[in-house]
Amino acid sequence: METINGEWIMMGCRPDDPGCLHTPEDLKKLILEIGFLPLFSNGVPGFSVEEHTVPGNWWTDDPAKDPWAWRQILAGDPEIAYGKSFDRKAGFVSKAWFPVFANYRRNGYDFDALCGDDLVPYRNRKLMEAFELDEELKGIELLSFEAKQKAGFGKDGQKNFEGALTELQMQAYLIVSGFRQKKNKRGEGYGWHIAALETPETKWGYDHLASGYREEPEESWKRILEQVKRCFPRAEEKAVRKLLGIRYPGEAGKEKNGRNKKPEKEKTPRPHEMPYPEGLFSALGLMPPFTDDQTEGLYYVIEQLNTREREVLFLRYREHQMLGDIAKTYGIAPERIRQILANAIRKLKKKDRAFYYTDGYVKTLVRLQEEKEESAGRLMERAAYPADEKEKKVLLATSVYDLGLSSRVTNALLREGINNLEDLLLLFAGGRRNLERVRNLGAAGRAEIKSRLEKYGVDLNKL
Repeated sequence: METINGEWIMMGCRPDDPGCLHTPEDLKKLILEIGFLPLFSNGVPGFSVEEHTVPGNWWTDDPAKDPWAWRQILAGDPEIAYGKSFDRKAGFVSKAWFPVFANYRRNGYDFDALCGDDLVPYRNRKLMEAFELDEELKGIELLSFEAKQKAGFGKDGQKNFEGALTELQMQAYLIVSGFRQKKNKRGEGYGWHIAALETPETKWGYDHLASGYREEPEESWKRILEQVKRCFPRAEEKAVRKLLGIRYPGEAGKEKNGRNKKPEKEKTPRPHEMPYPEGLFSALGLMPPFTDDQTEGLYYVIEQLNTREREVLFLRYREHQMLGDIAKTYGIAPERIRQILANAIRKLKKKDRAFYYTDGYVKTLVRLQEEKEESAGRLMERAAYPADEKEKKVLLATSVYDLGLSSRVTNALLREGINNLEDLLLLFAGGRRNLERVRNLGAAGRAEIKSRLEKYGVDLNKL
């Protein structure tokens, strides 16, 4: 498509041309044959939907022959992904080729791993959070305006929503899953069809996307380049790289064709390249200097991770090993190592753990004890405790074993670290949601506890 004197001129073919596409089924067949196909013409002759269709059929609103309407049909096809994947412009990628495409575009990074290396702009991170991703990057489907609102873009919030959305599509983290209308209160559709978005993992599953991680991103690029040259022998590598290439996060000084746009600045070491534990502190979002108490707190929360997470964390940040080397140690894929690291960092950042290394281990223990004593004091005022302070302390220290509860209820409490009467009262004071997290307790168990505690003069209804 060219613009001449302010008018769009479509570059198409004649209806009787052997390569002319007449139906969305014809287009699907071509996409699956090539593997990927831009919507509009570009620097590679013949490599577009536009050049294989009749110019007069565009924007006629006839789904039978309008290529612009075909994109709405094929975006939801189980064998095809649609999105801005070609030099920030729209096009299609087949399910079979998407893992190869994504491995090159993501540079081998899952989104969590990209965040872990601090390579994601804040607005992109907020936009991806709107899709409520789980550990396998599966999430919900959102209309574009819903994603914009949920991620906080707008007049008084984040800026450049379209730019962030396009970047995430170019990096193969988001695709257009279909086109939907807005709905009124009666559930009836109205207005223009709007793009719906989701992650490719949501459409095809994490394992399908991860299958492309078995090779290096550069190998994936070579396969893509060879496929384009096989289907379009006249294609020049420079034009293909401009159309299909990408500037990786962290390489702001390079153009898509590999030439330096500006002299590169002195490289700032990434967290895993820094001395230990400074690098791990940096990955957790803290800046030096760090006290011994903070370091002790960091070691304490690391011990709360599972064995595999601790080992991988130390190999990456203390031994400075490459992901591929760590993967060989365990005999698993490098992407799985990235996922383990991302999960470990996510766990360490949880609020109930972060205090130990942000405030310091000893300081946090003192604060928690003070809060516990303060809470216990409030509970004693609200429940029917003995007036004598010594008797109160003895009562609060009563072991769960000595409360006369059934074995099932006793074991359920002990598994949650509830060892005495004070812990038990604090649990009930936290409300129903706090109680429901105790496995195998249930309504009957809660009723049993209330009944037993009445014999100790404790009325849980007052808590």
